[in-house]
Amino acid sequence: MSKHKGSLFIGIILVTIGVMFIIHPNVGQVLGLLFKIWPAFLILAGLLRVAGFAIDRNPKSPLGGAVLIGIGGLFLASNFHSGLNAIQIFGRYWPLLLITFGVGELILQYAHRNVGTTPPPTITPGKVMAVLSLIIAGTVCNRIAATNPNLFSSISLPGTFDSLRDSLFGREYPFPGTPEVYEFTPGSALSIKNSYGNTEVRASDDNQLTVTLNKSVRAGDETEARRIAQEIKLIVNSEGNRIEVTTNRDSLNYRFRTDLIIKAPRRALVSIESRHGDVSLRGLMGDQEVANAHGATEIENIQGNVQAETSFSSVSVRNITGNLSIKGNQSSMEVSTVRGNLSIEGARGATVISDIDGELRLEGRHGSLELRNISRGVTVKSKNMSIKAYGLEGDADIETSHAEVNLIRASGSVSIEAPHTSVYAEKIGGNLTVNSSHSRIDLNEIGGDLLVRASHSPVTVDGASSQIDVKTSHGKVDIARFSQAVKVVTSYNSVSLSSDRAPQGNITVENSHGAITLELPADSVFQINAVADHGRASADGFPAVIAEGARITGAQGAGGPQISLETSYDRISLLSIRGRDRSVGGDAKRFDSESKEDR
Repeated sequence: MSKHKGSLFIGIILVTIGVMFIIHPNVGQVLGLLFKIWPAFLILAGLLRVAGFAIDRNPKSPLGGAVLIGIGGLFLASNFHSGLNAIQIFGRYWPLLLITFGVGELILQYAHRNVGTTPPPTITPGKVMAVLSLIIAGTVCNRIAATNPNLFSSISLPGTFDSLRDSLFGREYPFPGTPEVYEFTPGSALSIKNSYGNTEVRASDDNQLTVTLNKSVRAGDETEARRIAQEIKLIVNSEGNRIEVTTNRDSLNYRFRTDLIIKAPRRALVSIESRHGDVSLRGLMGDQEVANAHGATEIENIQGNVQAETSFSSVSVRNITGNLSIKGNQSSMEVSTVRGNLSIEGARGATVISDIDGELRLEGRHGSLELRNISRGVTVKSKNMSIKAYGLEGDADIETSHAEVNLIRASGSVSIEAPHTSVYAEKIGGNLTVNSSHSRIDLNEIGGDLLVRASHSPVTVDGASSQIDVKTSHGKVDIARFSQAVKVVTSYNSVSLSSDRAPQGNITVENSHGAITLELPADSVFQINAVADHGRASADGFPAVIAEGARITGAQGAGGPQISLETSYDRISLLSIRGRDRSVGGDAKRFDSESKEDR
């Protein structure tokens, strides 16, 4: 087992490094990232040891694995807590290791008790020595952290091991920069490249480019940090109508951040390339481009087209006059007030889109999508994404799966392709097509033709002004307040049709092993032929209709639409209603208070 665990551990490390090189081809970036996350491998090794003990008692104790998890957690916390080094983290939180050790001892004792074997001694010289060593080391580190937290930072190590030393024992020192001013021709292109730092670009009303570089260096002491900060340079190159702003990061092998604050002329055409930092772009005129990975992206008040490529990034975009395109893998997204078309690829997490004066095209998966007030066509192709939409002015084509679709107020035609997804739609002005399965379908106030294709789905329709065509199986069908033609095909469940208006179109129901109930006004005119094979049929309130055994035949009045009802092994009932309004809303209308306000 130990050989298998070792191979698995090495394999995971190699795969991780390989993925890092794919994401970051730059060797320096990969090394920097490895120096930051290396304690995760200690945690992984500890988890493997605990898992080995749980599976086949190899190793014989989970204590070693528990301690590795605790130590790895402390070092990982120090790497992501810029204000503290490993000594300070250990000095502050060493009691957690003691707790982890105790939990591992409890697991060891109870694991042996469950299998009926004699548990190992609770107290041994080795355990006593380990606990005393932990207490002494924690106390010493706590004293060092209070008096001289950078004691170990003076250790001289060769080459890239300096970064490892600073990762373990260093701290972060900020060095605010001073603004540097450059002449800038309006309408010129501005290219900005920055990694491991935030980038902020704001519009100014003059023809000057102002750049401020704020540095933050992780080092053993302030003297070393200041020396490193002096090596970090702002680079501004101008060629024709193009200015490039970047730093000399790629030539340095230290741990530091570079935050850029840039004021650019309002008509500058900006292109930003960023990694591991937040990006903010505000107030510009003209086409803009942003590429950001591993950081938040915020864009607002842009008069021009905007293209954004993001990965592992939260995105916030507001007030764009022009077309907006967003590509990549977003953790969350909020887009509002776009006076143009909106295209999104790779939406994940929570996505909220509102007030779009143009067409919307979106591709995504795994998360939630909320749409409000889209003035033109909507196309959504997604998987495992729950969708809520309010106020769609144009046609809508929606695809998802294994989720929920809630749609209120759409003036155009709507198509919903959503297997294993519950569907709720209300106040649809045009035609509605729904394809779903294994989930409930509730449809209310449909203005155009209604087509439903489903499997193992109950279907409820309340209010339809045009034709209705429903085909499902193993699901109840309940339709109320209809007046035009209705066709229903289902099996192994009941069908109930009720209308307070006389039907103007043919009614056809094909069922098997399920009851059929049809309720119509007493003054309705129609011709009926109903057969309940191996069942019973009854009619009440229509004197011209004959119900005998399993059949209903006859004509109520002269002419009128044709009614054909067929089922087997169950009953058919024809009933008359006198001005009684029947609605199937009830539990079908199951939206939250927010959606009710939008109705």
